[in-house]
Formats: sequence, C-alpha cells, structure tokens
Amino acid sequence: MAGFKKSASPAATSAAPRAGLIGSFLRGNGVGSFAVVALLLGGGVWTIWQNVRETVVSRADYQIGLADIELTPLPAWIRSDLKAEALRNASLDPPLPLLDEQLPARLERAFAMHPWIEKVQAVRIGYPAKVQIDVAYRRPVVMVEVASGLMPLDATGILLPTVDFTPLDTRKYPRLAGIDGAPLAPAGAVWNDPIVLGGAVLANELRELWKAGDLYCLRWVRDPAGTHDWERHFVLETRPGTRIVWGDPPGRTQSDEPTLAEKRKALAGWITAPGGLESALKGFTVDLRNPATWPK
Repeated sequence: MAGFKKSASPAATSAAPRAGLIGSFLRGNGVGSFAVVALLLGGGVWTIWQNVRETVVSRADYQIGLADIELTPLPAWIRSDLKAEALRNASLDPPLPLLDEQLPARLERAFAMHPWIEKVQAVRIGYPAKVQIDVAYRRPVVMVEVASGLMPLDATGILLPTVDFTPLDTRKYPRLAGIDGAPLAPAGAVWNDPIVLGGAVLANELRELWKAGDLYCLRWVRDPAGTHDWERHFVLETRPGTRIVWGDPPGRTQSDEPTLAEKRKALAGWITAPGGLESALKGFTVDLRNPATWPK
C-alpha cells in the first residue's frame, strides 16, 4: 500500500523523501547493511544516488501514469474525463516522474485551472508511484438561455462546460431567460453581468423548491410601461404556466420590498400547501413585492 504524507500546502506535499527512496532502492538491490553504514559514514550516499538515479527514476514504481492519480470522486453532473483534460490542458503528459520536486505544485496548478474545479484542497504523492488529489467541485445551478442554446452556471456566475449536459440534463435546472447577449469568455470564467449573477444567486437560493413547485423559468422582464433598466424585474414561471412576480435580483432589492428570505418562505408555504403551488395560487395574480397580493 502506498504511503502518503500530507502537508499544510497542497503544492508542498510529498511523501517520498529521497533518503527513504534511496534506502528502498539499496534494499531492493541487495546492498548489505554494512555497505550502507559505510556509505553513510563516508558521505557516499549522494555519490551512489547520482550513479543510480537514472536507473531508479526510470522504474515503473517511480513513474506516475493517469491510472495512478486518484481524484475526489466525480459528482453525477460531470461526465468528462476530468483527469485527462486537466493534464492535457497543462501540457503534463504521463508518465510523470515521482522524484520531480515541482510535481505537487504542477499538479495543483493543472487541476485548479479546470473549469469544473472550484479549489484544490490537497495533493499527496506516495511511493510506489501514486497521487491523491482532493478537490472541491463546482455545482451547476442554472441554465441561461442565449441565441446559441443554454449555458450552465454555478452559484457565483462561473461558466461551466456545456459538453457534460444532454438536453435531458438541462431540464433538471432552472432556466434563466430574458438575458441580452452572451459572454465571449470560455468555461471557467465569470459571466460578469449583474443580472446574470443575481439570477444565479436566486436560482441557487430556490434550488430546494424548484422541482417541488414544478418551476420552470426565471425570466428577466420589463414592466409594461417601463423604459429604464431599473424598471425590470424577475418573474417565476411554472411548467403549467403560472407566473409569479419575484422582483429585484438579490443585492438590488428596494427598501420597501420583502427580503429574499421572506419571499422564499411564502413560496415554500404555497408549494407545501394541500394541492401544491398551482392550487394555492389559483385565482391570484401574485406579486412577491407586495404582500397584499399573497394568498392567505
């Protein structure tokens, strides 16, 4: 079983100190204890190491292949070969040398750059050749409608790879509509539009209620008589066609508008009422900005 050593910094982690590796090589090649002691006393370990280094590093147990890298188990929404993509994008071609002192830092950078990875938490390198990489993954919370299709985002507005989602997969997530334009940035970048960012936050806040309420779309609309951007607001749409005026995106709430928590609590109450959301709202035109329109 491989031995691993964890340090406080992912880039500094290495569980294969040279002294241990040299000793392992000497034992494995039949060098007697007397010779080892003599070499140590005479300061000859380094000389021996220089002579045998090429032989050691070329052995299979000092070469890290793709199968030797263990990654935090992938969540269900990631279907791509993330390990291979991360190494290829960073120009790290296996096999990788176990004795490369910069390997932990290189692996940390390679995986941190992948759009599905939020953070690299630890990199552990062990002997025989083995690597464990602990990461936190990004989670998709919304699909943004654009002219070319749907673009997945996490709760912070990070663009996620579209190739991991089938048309059936996209139906599992809130849809954000009414957005003008689309970013030119690649996956892993932030869609730096305050309305999109607000929509991603709101979709994440409503994630637990979305399926239960048969909600379908979060739409950015303009008031019928409005001409200015500040006169626009979000509307929730259910699959059966009910519309609920939500109001401002998070962070832009008017002083007289109920808080996000108050709106969510009201919505949750209607969803869990007998007959569900459609029954609770039947005959009502609900504007969550105005509690006077809420069914009791």
